[in-house]
Amino acid sequence: RARGMAAASLGARFAACVIGCDDTRAYRGTRVASSRTRGGFSVECLWKRKSATSRRIRQRKSALRRIYMDPEDEDRLRTWRKLIVNVPIEKILPRDISFGPGIERDGDAAERMAFFGDKYLNLSVAKALERQLLDGDETMSIGEMSVLCSSARSNMLFAKLLPKLLTPDMVAAVPEEAIMEGRQHSVGTFLESCVYLVYTTGGGEGAAAVDELGAFLLEEAEKQAADVHNYKGALYELIAKGVDGYVVTKDKMGEASGGAHPQRFETEVELDGVRARFLARNKREAERGAAKRVLEKLFERERMRLLAGEDLGSRGGSWQGTPERPVPPPQLLRSKKQGSFDSMDEAMLDEAMEADEVMGGA
Repeated sequence: RARGMAAASLGARFAACVIGCDDTRAYRGTRVASSRTRGGFSVECLWKRKSATSRRIRQRKSALRRIYMDPEDEDRLRTWRKLIVNVPIEKILPRDISFGPGIERDGDAAERMAFFGDKYLNLSVAKALERQLLDGDETMSIGEMSVLCSSARSNMLFAKLLPKLLTPDMVAAVPEEAIMEGRQHSVGTFLESCVYLVYTTGGGEGAAAVDELGAFLLEEAEKQAADVHNYKGALYELIAKGVDGYVVTKDKMGEASGGAHPQRFETEVELDGVRARFLARNKREAERGAAKRVLEKLFERERMRLLAGEDLGSRGGSWQGTPERPVPPPQLLRSKKQGSFDSMDEAMLDEAMEADEVMGGA
């Protein structure tokens, strides 16, 4: 009867749609006061709305699954991902009911678990940094270490990397607009409560899984810092423009051990008489680290020269700018006619331009 009334009131063009559906609950009829709607009824197909919503959810889960299945991340987070599949999602949902709507949760319990999970994760990030400094024979100031560790533990980084850190079903419970609306705290609670459960219920593998996560977050924080300040591109561009210098990268561990240990790369750079070395897990990190170190040492040398009252007139003055944006004295630039760059200069300039394009995209 309801279907017939709706069909008659809305006209023949809706009759096939309404009468053809045996489930009257799939339609919602609303009486409206409008001259545009014949009979004063408006009918909405709820099935179509639900289908569109389900389709969007399926598409989002598919995209999240592709991110989650990245082979490189799978290797770096093997133990962590093995254990998080046993974490019940209702245990880690924050108070914010837009996270996993319709799922019962204890927000207060999740907050308490997140408090301790944050402390376990802090320790894992610090341990990862300590191993990195010892293995790479690196030195960092207290300030640099503090900033790096804070970045690795930030809710903003958690939100950015969440599709890599939690299962697609877990991430699908996070509203897409949560980051844009500034709800990073709820994202942090979501991940940190998961850390707590993995650590406390994972048996002998729980601590190892959280250590994997800490090392992963530290490495990602370092990548972001390197992308913000393109030291490598700045160094190559200076050499290409004529400042005396070079960049040499060697497979350090491969030469010493014949490949018996994990591969390590050491880059040695020199710029305007200042030399620096950096050891890292791959060539890209080694070159970035060496470039950063030589530029910082260069500006420290210039500062000491100025404090000592040294006459820099013959060099055309001192270096200007910052290690992130260095400006050399004019006389340090070799005078070259257009088209006279050698092949090494061209290769360096191309790499610097490529780095700039990456920075622009970020």
